[in-house]
Amino acid sequence: MTQPGNSTNWNEFEDFRGSWDVEFPSLLEALTSTDKDSRAFARGSILEWPFEILDQVGRLGAVPDVIGVILRCAVDPNAPDRAELLKLAAFLTKKAPEYTCFTSWYRGTQEELLHAIESKFRSGVELFIDAIQSPDSTVRAAAAEAIGVAKDERASKHLQSLLQREGNAEVIHATLVSLGELKSVAALPEIIAHLASTDLTIRGAAAVTAVRISEPLYHFVLSQTAELVTLDSEIDRPRTHEVEHENLDVSIHAILQLKTMGPADLDWAVDHWVSLSSQIQPNNILVFFQKPLVCCFPSRTGRPRKSSPNTVYTN
Repeated sequence: MTQPGNSTNWNEFEDFRGSWDVEFPSLLEALTSTDKDSRAFARGSILEWPFEILDQVGRLGAVPDVIGVILRCAVDPNAPDRAELLKLAAFLTKKAPEYTCFTSWYRGTQEELLHAIESKFRSGVELFIDAIQSPDSTVRAAAAEAIGVAKDERASKHLQSLLQREGNAEVIHATLVSLGELKSVAALPEIIAHLASTDLTIRGAAAVTAVRISEPLYHFVLSQTAELVTLDSEIDRPRTHEVEHENLDVSIHAILQLKTMGPADLDWAVDHWVSLSSQIQPNNILVFFQKPLVCCFPSRTGRPRKSSPNTVYTN
């Protein structure tokens, strides 16, 4: 059998060896050993390697190559401990911002090493997509998690399809979390359906994922509404009477809509108006804020709201 790590020149990392006395080729070969304990020892050693105390950490520049070897081992559908291999590669990638801060143990900058690690892991996306079809639920769960770590939107539709047919709780949970990482708006119907799950873990993951995905979308819609309020407030731009009348109607509808919003939404709209005001000529600022202020003042039956801790609008 060809050694999984034999295409890399491991000697190039020796200048940053540290005191961890291990040979990468033999350690990586043990990942596919016929002996269960040898495989577990190899995975455990690699798992702990980047986090050893300062005088032991070494050769961190080799992480992208090690991830590459692990992914090649996991390509085989019959690879022993395939799920654990996928988890190991995902762990090294997810935790990279923490251990790459030890910049004395590799060449180049932290940003360069982070990019190399993430790129190498992302190169395994096709493997992850294939692995979510595995008959082994532990492999499907690990692969679903890996897709989220890779943050490759091309895999989103495959996770959505998996969520539609999956019955295993562990796989469903991993899929929901990864769809949240990918901000998959298209998967919202399937995600929301899992809010009715009898499994509290799944229900919780579905709720968190739905919020992660929909909040940016909600704020986008809210910002569009806030901008409609300001139609015809940019008085330095001449418009025809017909356009002015049409814009006024749209603006009024937007004002009425925002007046039904809660304090948090109105505060968010105020911030958006303030950012827009930087585009307005100083002598037009008061006119620009005329309509937005209507949204902030209470109606006859409403209560005053605070736009900041120190400012209260009252009748």
